[in-house]
Amino acid sequence: MPLPTAAVLLEQRAPPQVELPKLRHSAADAERRRVRWLLFLSALTPYQMEQLAKGDRVMEKAMTAQEFLRQDEQMRMLYEARQEALHDYASAMHNAEERGRREGLRESMREGMREGMREVAIKLVRKGMSVSEVEELTGLSGPEVEEIRRSLDGAKTSP
Repeated sequence: MPLPTAAVLLEQRAPPQVELPKLRHSAADAERRRVRWLLFLSALTPYQMEQLAKGDRVMEKAMTAQEFLRQDEQMRMLYEARQEALHDYASAMHNAEERGRREGLRESMREGMREGMREVAIKLVRKGMSVSEVEELTGLSGPEVEEIRRSLDGAKTSP
């Protein structure tokens, strides 16, 4: 079965459309957040907006932003540029965190593999294999294998 296209998914997920002028305010509807926002967006006067925003910090903030943006075209452009810059910064921080996590995971995997090879090398040295054989089988360097051999020899001679 073929996967649905983006257009098909959008058609299936399309939100119901409400004609704002036909939406009327009633006491029961005002309590529902979505209806309050629709009423807020379709308000014709600042007084209506104030009444709907009363007690809702998010709506009050939106009302303040809208008043600010109505004042001057240049201010609106500055506001939009700032919002875009904030969005870009948040996106860059998220991407940097993700990159850091991936890099840290890779480094942990390398370290774990190296530690595992050291443990295998210890067992091989205990079995009496030569340094060159242990190097070949584990991928560790000659000096690393020599250090393991010395540490094992030192452990044998310690009381």
